[in-house]
Amino acid sequence: MRAIITPFQVADLNTHLAHEQIAVKVHLTDACGAQSLWLEGDASQFAAAEASITNFLADIRLTPQFSDDKSRFTLV
Repeated sequence: MRAIITPFQVADLNTHLAHEQIAVKVHLTDACGAQSLWLEGDASQFAAAEASITNFLADIRLTPQFSDDKSRFTLV
């Protein structure tokens, strides 16, 4: 079974990033059979966003897999 994140969880994640003062916003693309997420904002903060996103998602039992440039991720 594929991991699924809801739009409400993405909104909570964006609130979490803002609270952590990370100038990045997560966007969800949801197509038939797959979801992908991408980051908008200051690319110099993508590494910090990766760590914060990973910790946030672990609390709801989701695991992100980031692209090499940290600008996109999927859930595994």
